[in-house]
Amino acid sequence: MLRVCSTTEGRLNEYEHCGGPLHIGRNPVARPGVAICRIDDRYVSSNQMVLTPCDDRRWTLRNVSRNVPIHLADGATLAVGESTTVSLPLSFAVGKTRIVIDDSDAEASDPLPVGTVAAPWSQAAESLATQTLGDLWRDAGQAADAPLLAPSAEKLTHWFETIVGIQQAAVSTGDFYRDTARAVVELVGLDCGFVLRRTHNGWTVAARHANQQGDEIVFSHSILRRVLEQKRTFYQSLGPDAAAESLRGISAVVAAPIFDSGGQQVVGAVYGSRVSRLGTDEPAIRPLEAQVVQVLAAAVGAGMVRLQREAEIARRRVQFEQFFSPELTEALDRDPDLLEGRDREVTILFADVRGFSRLSEKLAPRETFRLIRDVMERLTQRIRQFDGVLVDYMGDGLLAMWNAPADQPDHAALATSAAVAMIDELPALTDSWREPLGGPLALGIGINTGPALVGNTGSRLKFKYAPLGHTVNLASRLEGATKHFGVPILLAETTARKLGEPMALRRLGKTLLAGMVRPIDVFDVAPDSNDPKWRAQRNAYEQALQLFESNRWAEACQRLQPLLSAGQTGYDVPSLTLMSRAIHCLQNPPGRFDPVFVLQTK
Repeated sequence: MLRVCSTTEGRLNEYEHCGGPLHIGRNPVARPGVAICRIDDRYVSSNQMVLTPCDDRRWTLRNVSRNVPIHLADGATLAVGESTTVSLPLSFAVGKTRIVIDDSDAEASDPLPVGTVAAPWSQAAESLATQTLGDLWRDAGQAADAPLLAPSAEKLTHWFETIVGIQQAAVSTGDFYRDTARAVVELVGLDCGFVLRRTHNGWTVAARHANQQGDEIVFSHSILRRVLEQKRTFYQSLGPDAAAESLRGISAVVAAPIFDSGGQQVVGAVYGSRVSRLGTDEPAIRPLEAQVVQVLAAAVGAGMVRLQREAEIARRRVQFEQFFSPELTEALDRDPDLLEGRDREVTILFADVRGFSRLSEKLAPRETFRLIRDVMERLTQRIRQFDGVLVDYMGDGLLAMWNAPADQPDHAALATSAAVAMIDELPALTDSWREPLGGPLALGIGINTGPALVGNTGSRLKFKYAPLGHTVNLASRLEGATKHFGVPILLAETTARKLGEPMALRRLGKTLLAGMVRPIDVFDVAPDSNDPKWRAQRNAYEQALQLFESNRWAEACQRLQPLLSAGQTGYDVPSLTLMSRAIHCLQNPPGRFDPVFVLQTK
């Protein structure tokens, strides 16, 4: 049995775990067979980490948070998405919580003396909140030139943890700026602290904290101007004659710049002031106090940069999820460079609703909108099912892609399987829309595999991850050619070569697609790879095609004739077309025969 002890801001909680995987977080999702342990810390993710046993003393610790790291006792950091193998006892920090996990049945038999340190943000640390940097001089006798007293370990721990706590705090909450302003007063020992933001209209107050003697909302614009111009920390004593009327009663001020992500532009300042005290000779701002204010400003700057990055990640994730599967979105979060423009071998799929103009004439505009939304929703689900990237919707059609941005060794098979699954959606769609349409819905799908330049072809405002090149154009022509061949799916020879069993294909012949300069072999796909009738038809057609291509046109007609016997309905259009071409050659023998099927239109 394990004992899990968590300390959060002085609050101690204990949890006993009987064994198996353990999910720890602020509000972890319950899953079958996985125990959960909740941590009352707003700086901890709802789903923070998962512990999985390897053996009696070793566990796998995985950080499942999207933005909060885990700090291990040995100084290592477990970044989001990472995992490591650990041994008991285990100690680590996350957010404002220290967690210790050990075997509750282990014997405490170590005879060596053990020292203890107050847990981070514990009640002992809270009691030091009133001990400031100024206490070092006060304890030394108040004199400006008195030697500093060395602070105790507890004081140093509290000061460091205050700064680290600010760095780890969630910038999106108001506590981040408030904690910084409070630290100016309670850690540095000034009377009033500000966090200021720089806008085009000047300085605005993001947060403020003051003791009773520093309760006026005033700050020196002259020292802030110097910070803005020279990008350095300034501190200044204000004599009775130099103090502005608005700063009357303030003896000294300090201001440290907050920089942007590039470290060049001043986007804010951490500002503090000290009020004159009658009957004391306490000096104004000391260099050490100014340096600590500068450290606080650096912490705020780091937090603001982190907030910008988190916002960028969130924005990018929203964009990704429009195009990519959840698994691929996770991969892109870890490595956004995958989206950089690069040459890739990809498989492209174009799909189009057949006769949509005719269908839309039967429907009101609102019904047309609902129809296309329903169709695209179902087709998109099939693309996602087979890990495809939805590139774009184009009216009554769509474009999808495989093998980019991440590697997919079986990309041709995935695209072809997605196409078959899309065709399988048509009966249900037809049933849903039979009454207003009065007939079945049909699709044309073209698939091609080849090289393409893939990347963000949109802009910073509108993301569009798309392929460019001949491979894309050929896939589009194949989609159009399905109308001429009378089949729902056409594959290029490059795609067919990458497929194998159990995918059942039929070679339809050499074809010069509209707008292309080189003919290619095209293939259609069996609606059911186990259908013996389709396989027999495929074999007969391909034998006839070989005869046709060998100038044996009469024999080709004889082989095709059983496929077109009287009384059948739903004739195989490729067989009809090949029969027609063979008969034409018999009636008008060409001087130089070319078996390529030339398509003049898209």
